[in-house]
Amino acid sequence: MLSQGNFPIWNNDFFDRTADDIGLYSRYARILDQDLMRLGKTIVENNPNSGSFEFGVISMTEIGKERLNQLESQGMKKFTDETNQKNDLFNYSVKMFRHPATVAHFPFVRFFCDEQRAMSLPADLRELCSVVDIDDCSEMKIALPLFIEGGVCRWLHEKFLKMYTNFRFYRADNTLFMYFMKSITSAIWNYRERRYNRFGYMKVKLDVEQGNLDGEKKSYLYYLMPKKIYSERFATDCYQDYFRKRAKNTGIGLRDYPEYSCVTATAEELKEQHSYFITTLEENVSKEDER
Repeated sequence: MLSQGNFPIWNNDFFDRTADDIGLYSRYARILDQDLMRLGKTIVENNPNSGSFEFGVISMTEIGKERLNQLESQGMKKFTDETNQKNDLFNYSVKMFRHPATVAHFPFVRFFCDEQRAMSLPADLRELCSVVDIDDCSEMKIALPLFIEGGVCRWLHEKFLKMYTNFRFYRADNTLFMYFMKSITSAIWNYRERRYNRFGYMKVKLDVEQGNLDGEKKSYLYYLMPKKIYSERFATDCYQDYFRKRAKNTGIGLRDYPEYSCVTATAEELKEQHSYFITTLEENVSKEDER
């Protein structure tokens, strides 16, 4: 958004902006306090945010883990003092979005969410949505005509990598010659990457069907362009900090895991797997021994 304090202008051109423009003018999404979307019980009692949302765009990731389907919510009670998926009336909020957001017969609200498996979402909520599946994705192509230098850059880069891998295997130092080779190859490859990042595209086939999953799908062709989609737009690993802290607190890494001693696991090694399947087999063996 560009503004001098008067009428704002929105710059929707994804391709001519620079990294500095993104830092100066772009903004991150607001933190979604989900109590905003709970018409029933809320996590925070008398939450001042409750009831404040009227219009805008809401996006939620991994929504199936948040809302739980009928099978996963078994055992939850609707009439309890604890806030849960059965008494927060979250689905009612989604169903009623248009009421506070409608201006001149047009609702100014949109709800986006993602999940690996559509059936992980409860049917009552899923049927309000359109399910978009990525059916196929092509290799990266470039819209620049006669971009022959792209192939030349790749050929030079592959030649250098082969030489450099061999060099690093036998030597741990650096040389002036290798420094110049790395600098030249890096400049060539970065030139190619900049061209592909701005003018590259992938053809993505999208299948869209109603949330009731009745099997009737419509296919659409979408041109996915890195400059538009990947330029500080989102992070697919948005929960990474949780897992980073969890791994850090263990003090153990991949190299600390024990190795198998042979191509077939020993009985002790099978127990170290802490596998449900192996545990079941062990229990059956114990019962047979008791007989």
